[in-house]
Amino acid sequence: EIDVHEFAMVLMKDTGFKSMVIKEYLPVINQLINMYLKKLGSYFYFEFDENFDDTVLARHVDELQYASLSGGERIRLTLAILFTWRYICIKKNTANCNLLILDEIFSESLDRDGVDATIALLKELNGIHTFIISPNSENIRPKFSDIIEVTKPADFSVYTSITQ
Repeated sequence: EIDVHEFAMVLMKDTGFKSMVIKEYLPVINQLINMYLKKLGSYFYFEFDENFDDTVLARHVDELQYASLSGGERIRLTLAILFTWRYICIKKNTANCNLLILDEIFSESLDRDGVDATIALLKELNGIHTFIISPNSENIRPKFSDIIEVTKPADFSVYTSITQ
């Protein structure tokens, strides 16, 4: 029994089975992240290493720090990683989720091109019910056909469905 537990410990260490799985999926993860970054209009390249430490490169040579990215660039990167994990989960599992809820992704940090690229990417997700929560919806409202507006008069949430 001790031998079985010791063997299990070896498999579960960072250098064991986990690292084999990570090495197998890491190229796909990095490729997908960069594909989504390109679709979202980003100019930089992103890569995770085997420890999930990140590298951000401008023009594939100049290393950048995450903190040096603008707010819009950070949102694009976050969305690229989100769409990557979503894609991998769908491809590697038998269950498929047809619901996507995005909270405040269309903040003031994301410019018009970023908003348009994100909406175009969302439209590629056929059969997915997407809910976007945004306190600043005036700019994006014309880009969607169905809107649920929630207000909170007198401490109770009230919603109105608006079809454009």
